[in-house]
Amino acid sequence: MNAIFRLNIVMSGKAVFRMQDMEFILKRGSVFFTFPGFEYTITGHEDFTYTYIAFTGKNITSFLSPLGITPETAVFEDMEFLCDYFNDTIRLITPGNSSLLCESALLYALAFVSD
Repeated sequence: MNAIFRLNIVMSGKAVFRMQDMEFILKRGSVFFTFPGFEYTITGHEDFTYTYIAFTGKNITSFLSPLGITPETAVFEDMEFLCDYFNDTIRLITPGNSSLLCESALLYALAFVSD
């Protein structure tokens, strides 16, 4: 269980994600969200790696909900192109630009997830 929101993207492998009595098979390019106060598990790892951006803020739920991102709709498929974008962004991070690059990557991913 996290205390903050997280946008996670599967970089490789396969696993099973369970949250709220729902089960999803994750693979490269799956984007999945975790929410504060919601328990989840990731099991059945098969060379499974992922990266994430943790975020919080005022009224985040009311920001995500109109985009179709809720605990009931927490997984989005076929976003493989985001893997390269996230890897490229991670390589560019320095102490001085990390907040802006992470926010930029979050907004970029949200633009495609909500489309």
